[in-house]
Amino acid sequence: AEAPLAQNTYLVGDGVYSDFVLRLRFRIEGGNSGVQYRSRDLGGFAVKGYQADIEDGPNWTGILYEERGRGILVKAVKEVEKTIKFDDWNTFVITANGSKLKQEVNGVVSVDFDDTDEKKRGAEGVLALQYHPPGNFEIRFKDIRIKPIKK
Repeated sequence: AEAPLAQNTYLVGDGVYSDFVLRLRFRIEGGNSGVQYRSRDLGGFAVKGYQADIEDGPNWTGILYEERGRGILVKAVKEVEKTIKFDDWNTFVITANGSKLKQEVNGVVSVDFDDTDEKKRGAEGVLALQYHPPGNFEIRFKDIRIKPIKK
C-alpha cells in the first residue's frame, strides 16, 4: 500500500474566476474530496477558500466549507444524502454570484448562502480539486464546465 498522505493536496486550475456557474460530474469510492472555488493558490498544491465538499459517507457531500478559514459555513440539507450514488456519477452545480453562493448535488440545492462577511468572503479566485489524507481512495471528475456570469 502507498504511504499515507500527510496533508490535503490540490490540482489547481489556471485562471481566476469571480461570478460563474460551474458544472461537473464526480464519482467517489472511499475518502474525502471537494471542489475549491474563489480560492487563493498558496503554492505547493495548497489553497485557501470556499470548498464544495464531497465525501463517501453521509452528512458531508454538498456542505460549504472554507479551507484554511472559517471551517463549515453551511451544512447541506438532508435531502442531498438520498441523491448520492456511490457507485456511479453524480452532478455538482456551483453558482457564485456576488456574495451569494449556491451548491446543487444531483438537482437538489444543498446550500444557498449569502456570505455577508465583507472582510472574510472570497470575491474571486482559482478552482481546485481536492485529494484528502490519508489517501488510498479514488475520486474522478469529468465534464467540467464553467460559464462566467456577465454583469
